[in-house]
Formats: sequence, C-alpha cells, structure tokens
Amino acid sequence: MDKGAHFYKCDFQVHTPRDSQWSGTEAITPEERQAYAKELIQACRDKGLHAIAITDHHDFVFYPYIRTAAKEEIAPDGQPFPEEEKIIVFPGVELTLSSPPCQVIVILDAHFDESKLNDVLTVLTIAQVDPSKSKLPSVTSVSPTSITGLNNLEETLNQHLWLKGKFTILPNVTSEGYKTIFRDGFTKHYQEMRCVGGYIDGDYAKSKTGHKNIFEGRQINNGFKALAVFQTSDNRDRNHFELGVPSTYVKWSVPTAEALRQACLAKQSRLSHNEPALPSIWVTYLKVSNSKFLGKIDLHLNQQLNAIIGGRGTGKSTILEYLRWGLCDQSIESEEIDVVQTKRKNLIDNTLQKVDGEVTVGFYLNGVHHAVRRDSKKNEIFLQIGSSDFSPATEQQIRSLLPIQAYSQKQLSSVGVRVDELKRFVELPIKQKLDDIRSELRNTAANMRAAYGHSIRMSEIEVEVQKNNVEITSLSEQLTALRNSLKGLSEEDQKLINLKSKYDLEEGLIEGLHNKLAIAKSNIELLVDSFNETEQKNDPPEDIENKEAIRQVQEKFNAKFLEIESAVTSLSNLLSPQSLVEINESVSIWENLREEFIKKYEETKTKANDNKLQLQQIQTLEQRIALLRKQQTEKQNALTTLGDPKATYVTLRKYWDELHTRKLAELKSQCTQFTDLSDGLIKADLSKGLDTFKLTQKLKQAFIGMIVREEKLDRACQGILNSTDPFSEWNTILTDLEHLAKHSNEASTALPNTPTLDKYGFIESEKSRIGSMFDSSKWLELSVTELEFNPKFHYCSNKKTNEYIDFKDASAGQQATALLTVLLNQTGAPLIIDQPEDDIDSRMVRDIVELVWKAKCRRQLVFASHSANFVVNGDAELVVCCDYVKTGDQTKGIVKAVGAIDSESIKEEITSVTEGGKEAFKLRMEKYGF
Repeated sequence: MDKGAHFYKCDFQVHTPRDSQWSGTEAITPEERQAYAKELIQACRDKGLHAIAITDHHDFVFYPYIRTAAKEEIAPDGQPFPEEEKIIVFPGVELTLSSPPCQVIVILDAHFDESKLNDVLTVLTIAQVDPSKSKLPSVTSVSPTSITGLNNLEETLNQHLWLKGKFTILPNVTSEGYKTIFRDGFTKHYQEMRCVGGYIDGDYAKSKTGHKNIFEGRQINNGFKALAVFQTSDNRDRNHFELGVPSTYVKWSVPTAEALRQACLAKQSRLSHNEPALPSIWVTYLKVSNSKFLGKIDLHLNQQLNAIIGGRGTGKSTILEYLRWGLCDQSIESEEIDVVQTKRKNLIDNTLQKVDGEVTVGFYLNGVHHAVRRDSKKNEIFLQIGSSDFSPATEQQIRSLLPIQAYSQKQLSSVGVRVDELKRFVELPIKQKLDDIRSELRNTAANMRAAYGHSIRMSEIEVEVQKNNVEITSLSEQLTALRNSLKGLSEEDQKLINLKSKYDLEEGLIEGLHNKLAIAKSNIELLVDSFNETEQKNDPPEDIENKEAIRQVQEKFNAKFLEIESAVTSLSNLLSPQSLVEINESVSIWENLREEFIKKYEETKTKANDNKLQLQQIQTLEQRIALLRKQQTEKQNALTTLGDPKATYVTLRKYWDELHTRKLAELKSQCTQFTDLSDGLIKADLSKGLDTFKLTQKLKQAFIGMIVREEKLDRACQGILNSTDPFSEWNTILTDLEHLAKHSNEASTALPNTPTLDKYGFIESEKSRIGSMFDSSKWLELSVTELEFNPKFHYCSNKKTNEYIDFKDASAGQQATALLTVLLNQTGAPLIIDQPEDDIDSRMVRDIVELVWKAKCRRQLVFASHSANFVVNGDAELVVCCDYVKTGDQTKGIVKAVGAIDSESIKEEITSVTEGGKEAFKLRMEKYGF
C-alpha cells in the first residue's frame, strides 16, 4: 500500500455501555468490557467500518479496552490483521457546554497517549466518574467558568504542549434539537467559532435546506462561513444495529486529529457522505531493478493524485518516462513527437540499458491486477494477468489494455496546431469502438475484393460460355453438313454417321452429372472435416453458478450434434462405392452402348475412303466440339460454385456504407461530448469533417498517367465534403468510374453515361483515358478506400457572446488549458503530465485546481510539478520528493521522501523545492484556515 492519503469509512460518535442511555447488556467487570470491545470491533468489521471514535459523555473509561481489541483482532486465517487493515479507534469525548449551550465532540489523535486521557478531563475541570461504575450519571454541563465558548475551548486545550495540535473540535450541527448550535440566537457563535467541522446525529440529507446552504458557505447571515459535516450514528445499543448508519468517508494518510481538520478544510476532496467514486483503472507501482541515475526504484502510487516534486534535474521527469516506457506508451507520429521519442530512447539507453535495468509496472483494471515487465537490454516484454505467470506480450497488447494519456514537458501546449493530436483527444475515449469498426471495415474490404473478383470472373465465364455456345452451334452445323456430304454410303450408314452428334450430346450430359456429383462430394467432405474439428465438452466447468441448467443445455446441444453427425455420416455414405453401384451400372450400360456405336461408327467411316478430306475435317470438328462441351461443363460447374457474387458484393457494399455511417455517428457523438468536457472552451464540429486531402491523394494515385487535371479531383472531393450525404455522393462517383473501368472490355465504342463526373467537369478526353487505362483492379482498390473524418476545432474567445476563433489561432496557454480541461473531465486510464503548469494559462490555475479535485475521482493523475498550486491546492494524495544523493552533486538522484501533504516532512519539502510553496500554503490557510 502506498504512503499517501486514502478514504476511510468512519463513525465518529459511538457510545459504550457506560452511556446513561445505553440499551442492552451492560459491561462492568474488565472481562465483560473486553468481551464488549471485541464485539464492537467485530461489528465494525462486519459493517465495513475502517475507523470509529469512542465519544462517551465526559468519559474515556472504555477507550483502552476497545483500542486493545482493535490491535489484537485476529483475521479469519488465524493470523493478526496487517497493520494497515486494523480498525482505527480514535479517543474522543462528548461535551455539553454551557456557553454556548450545545454539545461538541472532541476527537484526539488515534495514537494519543492513553495515560493522558484523564488529564484531558482535568484540563476541562471535569471530574472523572468512578471507572467501576456501570453507567455514567446524567450529563451536567461543563462549568461556564472553565469554558466560556468554542474558541475558548480550543485555546484551553492548546495551552498544554502535550495536547496542542492533537485534537479537533466538532460542534453539534443537527438541524433540530436542544443540543445543536443551530438554534435561534446562535448565529454569532457560528460566525465567530474557529471550528471547521461539525457533526450531526444521523443522515446529512435530512438536514434543512437552509442549513445545507450554511454548510456550503452560501448564507450571508452566517458570514458565508462553510463547514464540513460528519454524519454519525450516535450508536448506544449493544446490538450495534445503528453502528455506521450513517457513516462518513474521510481521507488521511495518518489518523490524527489534524488530518481530520484538514479533511474539513478541503472537504470537496477529502470528505464524502457517500462511498466515494475512485478510479477503477490505476497504476499501483513502478519498480526499476537498477538505473544509472536514480538507482533502484520501488515506488507505490496512489489511486488518485500523485505529485512528483523536486529541484530541477533531480529525476522527476525520469520517473515519468520510466513509467511511460514500462507501459509502452507511444504518441502519434510527428516531427515534434519524434523528438520526444528520441529523448526517451536516449534516456532508456543511457540510464537503464547500460546497467541492465528492468522496469516493472503494476496496474489494476476493474479489480484485476496486471503487471508489465520490460527488459531494457533485450527489450522483451512480459505480461501478468491476475495470479497467472508472466508471459510474452507486445507493445500493442499493453497499449490496448492500458491506453494511458501522457504528455512530456511543454507537449500539451504544442498539440493545438496538430490535427492528428487533436483528433486523438476525440477518438481516445471511443478507441475500442473505432478499432472494432476499422477492423470490421478491413474484413469487409477483403470480402468485397473476393466478391468483386468472383463477380468479374463470373462475367468472364459467362462471356466465354456464350462464345463457346456460338462456336459449338456453328461447328455442329458444319459437322452435320460434312456428314451429309459423305459419298459412297448407304442410307443406313448415313443414319449411323448422323447419330454421332447425339452420342456426343449424351456424353456431355453424363460428364456434367459426374462433375455435379464430384462437387457434392467435395462439399460433403468439407462438412465432414469441419464437423470433426468441433470439440464437444460434456462436463460443465466448475466455476459456474447454474451447473444443472448448463448440463441440460449441453445435453440438448450434444443430442443435436449427434443428429447432425449421423446425417453427415449418411451423406458421406451416399458417396461410398457401395452406394454408387447402381449409378456405375447405369453408366456402364450406356458406355457399352456408346462403345458398340463407336465401333460401328469407325467401321462405317472406313467405307467412305473416297471422302478422306471430309473425314479428317469431321474428326477435327468432333474433337473440337468435345473439348468445347467439356469446357462448357466445367464453366457451368464453376458458375454454380461461385453462387451469386454480384448480390454478395451489393450486400457487402451496403454493410461497408453502414460501417462508415456508424463510425461517423460515434465520432459526432464524441465531438459533442468533447465540447461539453471542455466546459465550452472548445467546439469540435464534424459536419464538414471528411478528410478530403487523403481522399484526393488516393484519387491522384489511382489516376497516375491518365492526365486528369487535379482541380477536377479537388472539385469532386469538395463535392463529397459539401454533400448532405457524403457516402452516397462518393458511391455515385465510384459507379461512374466503374462504368468507365468496364468500358474497355465491352464491344461498344461509345463512352457510358457518367452524370456525376460530368457535374464535376470531367471532359470526354479525360473520361476516354480513364476508360482505356483504369481497369477493374484499380477501381476495386479505390472502392475500398476507408473514408476518414477530421473534426474542426474552434476556441471560445468569449463565452458571454458565444464568439469562437479557429483553435490554432488561440494562444498556446489557452489551447493547453482547454485541452487539460477536457483531460480532467474525462473518465478513463491514468493521465500522466510532466509539469502541467508550464502549459496552462496562469489566469486559469485556480479553475484547473478545482477540476483536479473532481478529476481524481474519475481517473488517476500522475503529475511532475514545480508548482505548489497543483500539489498543495490540488490536495495531492501522494507526494514523491526527488533530490540529489549529495547536495550539489548532480550525478546521482534519489527518491528522498514519499507521503501526503498532511505529513510535516512532506510540507517542508513542498515549501523548499516548489515554486510558490509558502504562498500556496498561505493561500490554503487563508482559504481553509490552516
């Protein structure tokens, strides 16, 4: 666990059996009190409480028992709970004051010296009640001569060094009742008190609206004084039903009264009445086996805001770069980004590779821990998921799992003029969806290529079939004429000669049947092979809930699989030699008839010796016709196998357009969200976002050598851009080009109609060159061009008048502030920025700091910073302090200290090494009171 601040579920008003209004079994003897203390700690554990305060009226007797029970609690495995998992018990006391007449709770440090507890009562002139007594007497007010007010109570306690700074005072601010400070005539007390928090009995939501306005500092009559409010259960029942109902989530790094006070002072960040939302994706640790500058690093990060501070050159940026390198972060390609990547490569080469350094980064993805290990020498990457072993991985796999957003120094302020980087801001939150659509587009493009190729082949075969039919018809007529012209044959011999054409027809018919059966056999064999590859699992896996229901489902499926297997086997058996006996016998009968005929036919031809020339011609024609008929049969079978590729292509083309429509819709929606996330500073518009540059380049590439004027292509792309339906317009251009591409294969010399190309000024000579040089393969590659869309970005220069300027015309500070606003409003993977203060508009620092408070509930933040504004007023949960090993020697760095800003040593580091450290704490003191 890191050393930073974390939320703890707390109940700060818990009473014991000593309470005068206690309900349930009492606890008088030490043994009974020990038993009760264990019960209470177990009840806390059962209800998920992390911390409680024992606040009996004017009494501390039970606290030592409960504190001991918490320390000695045993986990279910029989071992003591780890220190960080033990229930925290704050000593406290509920006081009834005379001036003003109200109740307050005083809470002390969780590790306050128990031997001094009764001294606290002495300071308050409260006489201790005999510890052996079962119950406390009815409460009497603290003497007005001892404590004259809330501020006097603080002053009285602070007079003692052993007590000073180790307590916090919470007055009762419940909406109704005689114990609350919210009573008529108490406004002056509220305004003047230095208390920064209060407690209520029960649920904050039940407070009156007027009181909530006071708590939020919106009430002028109360001096606009805000107050943090702790919900408490006021539990005083042995059954613990009300314990922790309601509770309050409080953030600290060390359980002290000062930490509670600071939680009140920064309540937006450190206090919540409901379970706080925390990032579900976050980096847990960075470990470096060795590095030339920082040596070994073992840094555990906080789930929320991590601030890395230190003097210039002490290793802040190095830590971030190690983190980015370990997570395989890679920015988009550009000249400036290449510089960043080069610097990182040099850093890895010079500080890690030379000492064989290895970087390991742990991170959580929705409750599942992952770890990436990367070797600087071999550049091998290994990934661990959950409790599995490390296995080889790729950079792309790591980036896909954890797509962090990271920016080096000054990088954020330099992206505003780069369309690709701005586009990445829009696309990153929907990257998975876009990747899926683009993957589907690639699959569809491949299928379209295949379908179109089959369609072209089908057209070619159909043309060949028609050509062959014409030739067969002609040859058959020629053959008949030649046979009829034979001389010296009897009428009977002439009839036999003429029968040859009929036998040839029969031969073609039977060969076609053989081919059809062969196709069926091939399809059945494919079916058998695919079914045999299907693995059947009969036993349901162990880690499922509805085993019996799943077993029954599997049985039904398996029964159906058996039916299919049986049917497939039956189909396969239909092609066995035994099953084909009758077919073979029938074919054999015909073959015998043909063989007998051929014998007679050849004998008859020998009678026509005077017709040798005709006989040679007849034989040549017969061979040619036989070959053509065989080819026709093969072509018909090929057509059958191809199916209907034209219809398939049309369907795929429609799906191709649907995918583009879906992509455009996703981008439009994200542009709207992007504008909202910028708090109106940026307007992202996709209405004219078609990337015409890339499309024009694609067209120019397709028309190389065709002498088509570029302005025509530009005009066509602009027409697509300005069209109300860009997909339809693009498809009409493709249709015209397809007609031209097919023109060279057609007999007609006239160019086809191309109304869309005509609209954009293409002249006859250009279309003629396209028709002669632009073949189907070029058209097909152009037709599967994925259309890209680039949003147009504008900066809001005046929100009141709703005025916008082109985003590239805004200043670098304005651009970076707007983009950082988007990043901080987004939910997602960790955000890593090196010195964000260098980028943003200085006038917007306070607004950005407030965004940081909200952002760290949605995504993990890791900033390296010289500015105390981000560290102190951003209320960093974890501060990492870097320094040189030896002062003045810049050859070696070290992680000097790690902790939260409520740690005194961390405060000193912030004050000494950050710019404006003292001023930031002063601002925090003026704003919050410390």
